[in-house]
Amino acid sequence: MNSFVTNDDSREKTNVGELWASKSGGKGLFLMAQKQDAAGLTLKAQIARAIG
Repeated sequence: MNSFVTNDDSREKTNVGELWASKSGGKGLFLMAQKQDAAGLTLKAQIARAIG
């Protein structure tokens, strides 16, 4: 996992982004993308999962 994902600033950005997406009525998506996430997903797979 990248260290930027675990710092306080990034946690706050994730919280704000997830709140924004939840309030968007399905019109907005949020993804704190990484080259490879903790589940081993590539960037392309993370985006595909976010889009649904």
